[in-house]
Amino acid sequence: MRLSRGTLLFLLTFLVPALSSLPAAAQGRSKIDHALNQFVGEAQGSGKKLKIIIRATPDHIDGLRQALTNHGERIDADHPSISGMSLELDAARIALFCAYHIVDSCSVDADVAATAAPTKKGGPTPAVNTPEVNTMLGNLGLVVDPTAGRGITVALIDSGLFPSKAFAGRIKAFYDFTNGRTRRAPAHDGYGHGTHVAGLIGGLQTAADHEFQGVAPGVQFVVLKVLDAKGGGKTSDVIRAIEFAVANAGDDRLGIDLINLSLGHPIFEPAATDPLVQAVEQASKAGVVVVASAGNFGTNPETGEPGYAGISSPGNAPSAITVGAYDHKASVTRLDDRVTAYSSRGPAWYDGHAKPDVVAPGHYLGAEASPLSGLA
Repeated sequence: MRLSRGTLLFLLTFLVPALSSLPAAAQGRSKIDHALNQFVGEAQGSGKKLKIIIRATPDHIDGLRQALTNHGERIDADHPSISGMSLELDAARIALFCAYHIVDSCSVDADVAATAAPTKKGGPTPAVNTPEVNTMLGNLGLVVDPTAGRGITVALIDSGLFPSKAFAGRIKAFYDFTNGRTRRAPAHDGYGHGTHVAGLIGGLQTAADHEFQGVAPGVQFVVLKVLDAKGGGKTSDVIRAIEFAVANAGDDRLGIDLINLSLGHPIFEPAATDPLVQAVEQASKAGVVVVASAGNFGTNPETGEPGYAGISSPGNAPSAITVGAYDHKASVTRLDDRVTAYSSRGPAWYDGHAKPDVVAPGHYLGAEASPLSGLA
């Protein structure tokens, strides 16, 4: 039987998009991401456990929670924006629960890391007065404007923020989400990445170092710490921080307008099931602008040559403004600007999304620093 042209057009126009929006189980694809699938294959019978994020099909989150608790499992955190939960399971239980018809997807609770450019092996840390250090304002050709960004609040989801004079009176709140907790704390940054990123966004410098001022020194910050003193964290903590930011977007006290995510993890599954990506998508739907780094997987570690499809999660989120880094070669002209070797290039793995959306100065940028900074 041959299908008519009209029938084919109907199938392509209506049926294919409808199928693409169905839950994972209905599409017949694997519900376990690549990293988790590898763990299940290697750890069967060993008793080893792994932290995962399990997501329910629409309207079945309560049923999934009940099934897990009935089997004696302890849920570490709820992730309502993505109909998910995080918990620790062994390989056998992962295979069991992830096969349930009310489960949409299972993902590893991946380690996330700050997207700081690595120090050159064997090379010294560049001093602040070397020609190699660049400034954001100088690279962009902007003049110092201490009022830029007033009325905007940025949720800085990172390693924290050191409360130096550059941020005086502009840190609205500081919450620590590391290790599965949520608690208010004095502003601090044991790693330094968050302070550096905040400095680029909105550090207000003195007359002596005004060239290192951020692009929007009038912004205020709500700091949501998810990375530890070594610059590492867990996806589940980042998701909880994103959900907190969205819940407080309309709050009179916090009033968050924008989320900055200069962190990520390698992509293990399509964007449609990636928990971190889906948390970003929900934030965007709620009207919060999300800016994410492209990642620093632009160079093949074995060959040292630039590569492609290195975008990290959540930089592959369709709704995120994903930013890569370029080197302006210490010149005023744009003609010699090049994407840095380490900055991740697109397209996004699995989905082929065209990312990053933009590139910005990112090579040896000088900005406010934490005294405890471990960055180069």
